[in-house]
Amino acid sequence: MSDRGYRHAASSGRGTPTEGTASAAISSMQTQMNQSDREVSGRGGRRSTSQGWEFMEEEKQRYKNSNAEEGEEDNEVMDRSEEREADTNKGKVRKGGGDEGNEIAGEMTTNDMEIPEEYLYDPFAAEPSLDNLRSINPQTGTLKQLLSAADADVLLHSARIRAVLLNDPSLLRTYNPENDETYLNRRNRSITRDVEVRALREEARNIMRDIDLGPTSQHMTAYEISREKLDRWQRALELYVHCPDDSDIDLLGLLEKLCEGCSEEEELSEALSQASQMCTSLVEQTSLAVRDATEDAAEAEDAYHIRLEAHSILTRRVCEQSDAIEEQFRTNGRAALKIGQQLELAEAKRRQCESASFLIKTWWMMENLAEQEELSGEEIQVNEEVRGYTPHSSCKMDPLFTKVEHSLEAARALKALRTVVKSRGNSASGSLLDPGAIRRFEVTSRLIQRTSAALEARLLNSFSEVYSEGGVYDFSSEEAASRKGRLNWVLLRELAEALMCFDSGRSLHKRYVHMVVTSRFPELFNDHTKDGVGMGGDSGENDSNEEGGSDDEDVDAGEFDADETRSKLSSLFHRVTEVCTAEFSLIAHVFGTSSTSSTSGSSGYDSFASSSSGADTIPLQVVRALLQRVISDPRNGLQARINDLLESIDKRGDFLAGAKKLDTFVVIHEKAAGLFILLKESAEQMLIPMAQDNDGDRR
Repeated sequence: MSDRGYRHAASSGRGTPTEGTASAAISSMQTQMNQSDREVSGRGGRRSTSQGWEFMEEEKQRYKNSNAEEGEEDNEVMDRSEEREADTNKGKVRKGGGDEGNEIAGEMTTNDMEIPEEYLYDPFAAEPSLDNLRSINPQTGTLKQLLSAADADVLLHSARIRAVLLNDPSLLRTYNPENDETYLNRRNRSITRDVEVRALREEARNIMRDIDLGPTSQHMTAYEISREKLDRWQRALELYVHCPDDSDIDLLGLLEKLCEGCSEEEELSEALSQASQMCTSLVEQTSLAVRDATEDAAEAEDAYHIRLEAHSILTRRVCEQSDAIEEQFRTNGRAALKIGQQLELAEAKRRQCESASFLIKTWWMMENLAEQEELSGEEIQVNEEVRGYTPHSSCKMDPLFTKVEHSLEAARALKALRTVVKSRGNSASGSLLDPGAIRRFEVTSRLIQRTSAALEARLLNSFSEVYSEGGVYDFSSEEAASRKGRLNWVLLRELAEALMCFDSGRSLHKRYVHMVVTSRFPELFNDHTKDGVGMGGDSGENDSNEEGGSDDEDVDAGEFDADETRSKLSSLFHRVTEVCTAEFSLIAHVFGTSSTSSTSGSSGYDSFASSSSGADTIPLQVVRALLQRVISDPRNGLQARINDLLESIDKRGDFLAGAKKLDTFVVIHEKAAGLFILLKESAEQMLIPMAQDNDGDRR
């Protein structure tokens, strides 16, 4: 009968005796399973104190029965345990358990080892005492020692449980899990169950197929058919219980398969009786499996907590040591910071003292030379000696000012000496009230000024010579600058750094701009003169050129050609853009803040390095001066040439002069706008990033 037929018969009240028996069997099976679950859940939880003694006696009996089944050896162990229990009853202390009338024993002792009282209430609920771990010094014990002590506590905890259950205190000294029959049996049962479950999973498909097909009735008796049917049904039931995910049938489906073919009530009752026995046996097996798993989990949990405590002890010690190290690091760090600040202050004072010492020595040297010059009446040839015209063996001045390799140090020293000369009127110079001191000071200051002028002239001439040699601008590396056919911009930078000590390099800026416009713009500054008046303001830098009237006459004589004018202006503006772009790169590398400076050890030559706050703006100042000279020069600049061109158009005075002038204005506006945009982009790409990099290096 199908599931629908059973439900219909039960609802109509006309069920047959066979159907009633099947319903009773289902109820019986479910009741047994629920009872088993309650027993299992009861074993897994922690028990109260009032239940402890009954549970202990129950576990004792179960262990004794389990050992008795193993053979005569186990019986002897139980006999010895009973005798030992009778001997130790004299020393036990009974305590009342309230209304339940429970009594618990006192502590069991064997030599120096004892069992805590909580083990006697419920050994499975007792907390490990960690005797071995507590004996280890937490400040000095190693991880190996702590883990060994933890393993010993795990073994002691298990031994106490077994000693209470078997009432055998000698197990506290001799217990070994590998010799514990209960532990070995539990492990063997677990292995056997794993093998059975694995076999059920492998045969799941065949089991479900066999129960669906039913037994073959050929050449078989009714008893054999019934036996084979029950065997297949038992395998399906085991698959349903142990491997529910691999079975495609539920409990009601199994019952239907069991009732199939049972037409007689007696036959059905026999089948249900056999099934009930199978269920009872399976419930006992699963209950035992759950109990074994519970005990394994309890032992594993206790062992885990004990070993975790060992790791916790080490972790706490490591944390304390880490905190101590961190605190020590902070303390030492603060001390190191203070020491570093003191060292920086001391180093600054040392440099200051060194600078003062060098300044005093240099001043005494110059003062001595000035007095010798005054006493002898023979003027020192400062210009010849500084510029190298006099052999070094015949020089009266110090090699600091006569040797080329000391140019930067000499420039810095002279800058410091000039600063002393300028500070003559300070209130601190009261000693100069002495007429002799005033005379010596004036004589020395004149010698310093002469030496400064000579050294500046020598550096300017060296700068001009290096720049005039020309060459390709190669800024890929400092080594590339010294190759043949390339401009030695590294040497130019060293000379520029020394010249910056003289009036912030104004003479250098003028000299550089003059060299650029005269050598790089011959079409502007060589063939265009006016009134024969030169524009060069410096000595030896007259850039005036004779300007004849032939240009105006040619313009008057010929017709104005707009295309030719456009072509000339395009070439001129292109030339200005090309030269200025190249010079911008040179300015950024030569006049920018140098990343290297000469050092002379303890001589103090490097003590007067310039640290002007406007050092980053020097390249921009040079660029501004160059553009003003190229574009706004009143005689030879680009603007002057454009004005001359417009004046030549006005001189024609014909009807088309206005239109020609307007066309020229358009061409000039177009070319000038393009020139200014290109110059702006070049300055932003080359000069501004260089200044930012220098500022970042100083930080």
